[in-house]
Formats: sequence, structure tokens, C-alpha cells
Amino acid sequence: MFGLPSALLYLAECYVIFVNRKRLRASSFFNLFLLRSIPSLINFVSAYAGGHRFGRAGWFLSFYKLVPTQILVIPFFIGYWAFHAENFASAFMLLNRLSSVFMPLAHVRMWRNFLFPISVIVTVGAPAIICHRILFLDVFIRVQADNSTFTLDYFTRNTNFEDMAWDGGDFWAAVFGIIFLFICTFLNLTTIFAYHRQRRQYESGQQTTNHIARLEWKLTVYALATFLTQLLMCVYQIVIWACVIIGASTTKLFLTTFNQSPWINDLSTIAVPAWLMLWASTMVRTLVAEMFFENTFVVWVTSRATTNLSDKSTTPISIRLRSSQALTQSVM
Repeated sequence: MFGLPSALLYLAECYVIFVNRKRLRASSFFNLFLLRSIPSLINFVSAYAGGHRFGRAGWFLSFYKLVPTQILVIPFFIGYWAFHAENFASAFMLLNRLSSVFMPLAHVRMWRNFLFPISVIVTVGAPAIICHRILFLDVFIRVQADNSTFTLDYFTRNTNFEDMAWDGGDFWAAVFGIIFLFICTFLNLTTIFAYHRQRRQYESGQQTTNHIARLEWKLTVYALATFLTQLLMCVYQIVIWACVIIGASTTKLFLTTFNQSPWINDLSTIAVPAWLMLWASTMVRTLVAEMFFENTFVVWVTSRATTNLSDKSTTPISIRLRSSQALTQSVM
């Protein structure tokens, strides 16, 4: 329900950040924002094209039955690749916030010359290595008992647990979800501790320093909040894997859990990152507003006649926004 509007907002934010990236403070953080948005938006589109959401509604079943296995495996792969990529990107965003507190002077140069290129390689490459075996699965359409709804499933030629774990993506999604939980929890606690140590220094600074500190604080809150939503997705993957290894007797439990995927996925990967960015960055909020609304808007004010104070009328006043130019020197 909130997936499509959030995805459009996410795209708008990515566009204005990319176009105005040289004007934004904390540019390394916004670069990581763009990096994480790529798997999130790809996964959102793939969830429709791959039949995940259409299958839940029972749409286009006859069409998907005609799709070859080599095509069906692509959205299956993309879904797990995007999950791992978002985890890696979220971890790098938390590392970015930690370095901005611990090493404020070397932070910009370090991320521009060293850490951001590494984060791109790891975020894109590591999930592909983790999920590459999915590309060799025999994926098929599993029609449910109502003969309408369907899901993507795969054949496995292995019978022991260890080999089955290497075949599908559920096992590694659960394993790396747990690893992500511990690593990002450590980064969160360390960042909060370091920020509180630096808080007095920020408060005693000049107004410009305080302005930058507020931006850094908001971006830190943004990283922490999006981590919590990504954690929800990790817990979901762990529950899915638990349902799988328990056995066929949990079919109803599995389907009940699996059907929660659309709103969990939209909330954790699209809605919260997109809408929370409007709060975190005044500049992004202003530029996005100028995309969706004209530069002039009408304010209706009540005017009173000088001869008769009880006579009220509404008069439109056109006001032209110049906020993006005003914020060029002071970006938040």
C-alpha cells in the first residue's frame, strides 16, 4: 500500500542527491545512501516482475507457467542479492557515522579516497558471491491449494542438510542476518558512546559548528533507525529458514510468515529510508519539494476592509521559493 509512493519518493531523493551531490555536506554519507538505494529499488521492481507480489494476489498465473526456468531464477537471485547488499550498505553507513565522530578531520578524505570505493565493491560483489549458486537452481512455480496464488520454489538434488544449505538462499540469508545483527549492534553502541563524548565539544562551538553537528546527529539517527528496520528484515529471514528446516508440517506457518514479506520488505527497504531522509536533510527535503510542486505556490490570507472590519475576504498571494539557493551555503 505504501510501497509505490515510497519508491517514487526514494527515486526523487536519489535524483536530487545525485544532481546536487557537490552542494551537500556529509557527501560520503549521501553517496552511501545512493549505494543502498540501488539494491532496494531493484528488489522492489523485481518483487513484481518476478511474480512474488503478483503470485500472492494470484495474478498472471498462466503467463508465469510459460516462463522458462532460466528467467524465473533471476528475480529469485535478485531478491537474495538485494537482501545481502542492503545489509552491507547499512553496515557501511553505520561505519561512516562512527568515523565522522572518531575522526572528523580525516573522515572526508578517508571515505572519498579509500573507504567508499571499498564499500561499493563489497556491497555489489560480496552478495553476488554468496548467492551465485542460486543461478544454477531449477526454479519453478508452486501453485498453492487454492489453485490461484503461487510462489517461486526450487528443486534440490541434495538430500543432506549441508548440501541443501549451499543450494538455496534461505540458509545464508539467516546466517548473514545474524552476523549483521552483531556487527551493526556493535557499531551502533560504539557510535552512540562516541557521540555522547563529543556532544559537549559540539555544544561549545560556534553557530556554524553547531549547525554541522545537528546535521551529523540527524544523519546518525537516520542510520540507526534504518538499521532497526533492516534488522526486522533479518529476523524475517531467520524465521523463514526456521520454518524450512522444521519440515513439511509447518506449511501453514511458512505461508503465513511468507505472506508478510511485501509489507516487511517495503517498510524496511523503501518506506523508512525514503521518508526519514526528508527529516534528516533540509536540503534534500527542499529539493524534493521543488520537484513535486511548482516554484510558486498560493497562500490564502484573510484581509479586512478598512471601512468595514466585519467584511472578510480571501486573497491569493503568490510567493516564489528561493530556498535551494539560500541553502547553498548552509546545507543541512
